[in-house]
Amino acid sequence: TESVFFSADQNGVLTASVDLDGDGTYETRLSNTFQLGDVNADEIVNSSDAAEILIAAAKIGAGEECGLNEAQIRRGDVDGNGLLNASDASQILIYAAEVGSGNFIGTLTEYIERGE
Repeated sequence: TESVFFSADQNGVLTASVDLDGDGTYETRLSNTFQLGDVNADEIVNSSDAAEILIAAAKIGAGEECGLNEAQIRRGDVDGNGLLNASDASQILIYAAEVGSGNFIGTLTEYIERGE
């Protein structure tokens, strides 16, 4: 019989290991990674992601649950301070404008690491 083992690391990378032939050796490993800023997980960091963060921040400000799951919160916390707020959304919007205008090619993480 097939056996599947799931694990997750501190960065949110989920790994599924599969023992296809039942011999106790996991032959197949599948991992997911996330792209910082891609709150809606559509593989594009853009104004839609910023809007999700702003909506969540407004809910938090009103004393409500933010409406995002743990993975979305992790992807949306662009500045890594543990909070979802307008600063995170702003960084996404600036990045998206740079990409849209052709001034930058790369991920949001790479853009932030540039320090501009």
